[in-house]
Amino acid sequence: MAHDVEKFVTGGGIVTIKKLPIGSYTDMGNCPELTVETKTEKLEHFSSRGTFKSKDKSITTQKTATLKIKLDEVAQEQLAMYFQGIIDDQYSIRPLEADELEYAVKFVPDYASGEEWTYEFWRVKISAAGTLNLIKMNEWAELEFEGEILEDVDSHPTNRFWGMTKPTA
Repeated sequence: MAHDVEKFVTGGGIVTIKKLPIGSYTDMGNCPELTVETKTEKLEHFSSRGTFKSKDKSITTQKTATLKIKLDEVAQEQLAMYFQGIIDDQYSIRPLEADELEYAVKFVPDYASGEEWTYEFWRVKISAAGTLNLIKMNEWAELEFEGEILEDVDSHPTNRFWGMTKPTA
């Protein structure tokens, strides 16, 4: 890999979601933060055949990925999703009445600099993360979500968790 300042990334983009199994993508509003974290758990073996233990084998036993989303547009759809609520009409939400839902999540970047990779997460179980501060005097309120990225072997057998693509020239 050669050093290339054109690969430095800065900018934003659009986050859309769709309810699974059937739905269409909907804009989530302004998203000041979107992060993906992967974790790997290993089973390690240590030899005790000398004066100190030394690692002589390590195998991966588990791989997981998490998506974190921060939104600062506090609208009815986002509030219903945050509180696992059911929308009755344009004026009311019944919190904690809906089951946890699975969504597909897509991020289309609009960077000022760097390669623009579109991320499409096939199956994400989304729930509220943290607290919603109802009184915010000097900052914008934010809804924070966390999503477990689940495999989708039926629809994407060779790319089970998410896809990453960039525009062709």
